[in-house]
Amino acid sequence: MRLTRRQLAVRHCAKSDGPMSRIKVSATKDGCVSAEATDGKIWCQVIEPDTPYEDIPDELQGKAEQPLTSAFLDQSQRDKLLKALPKNHTIPVCRDAYLVQGDRGPEARTSDLETLTCIRLAASQEETFPDASKLIPKEEPLFAVSFSLEVLESLVTTAKGITEGMKRDEVALHFESHGCDEIQQIHLIAPDIKAQFLTKTMVDLTSEVFKAQKAREVRIWARKDEWLKSSS
Repeated sequence: MRLTRRQLAVRHCAKSDGPMSRIKVSATKDGCVSAEATDGKIWCQVIEPDTPYEDIPDELQGKAEQPLTSAFLDQSQRDKLLKALPKNHTIPVCRDAYLVQGDRGPEARTSDLETLTCIRLAASQEETFPDASKLIPKEEPLFAVSFSLEVLESLVTTAKGITEGMKRDEVALHFESHGCDEIQQIHLIAPDIKAQFLTKTMVDLTSEVFKAQKAREVRIWARKDEWLKSSS
């Protein structure tokens, strides 16, 4: 299973300890690899295409007859892997990690074709992890919007500055959409403060831009309270 640096970013949604501090990596039925993490309030999943076995450098290959289909990475393993991953290797296949079945069990391997790094992993049957896939809504959404990550970051940074010193669970951003071509209004909800933002960066998710990005799928589900529990 190929694991990219982008997929390792789901670690920001993981708890600092316990079963939900780990990233779950698993093969999907359609030849992709899923990486997911949760802190109980936010669940994030990133799905990317896997690399064909024959395209993986020999030293990164595991046992072809026993392909790894699921594994977990804890914080220490993630840190080691991120440090070892080559960022700008001229060979694209060497910029990623590969989760394979080695002689001693599941391993994460990465190499710059000079130095091989192997990190032992926990097999899926040794860990517990909440199954959020059963909770994903199957119905068509009532509405759907997307917005610039740069603008969202600016909104959050500004809102945090305005509400400095307040409890995080007392503040929120309230989005109002009046159509994909209209000005969007965002209200800051906080005690004794009235603040609002206007932007025109939100678009309908059925747009051609979104359809072109479907090859790489990212899902994020969030609620204020801890709604997702470990099975342990």
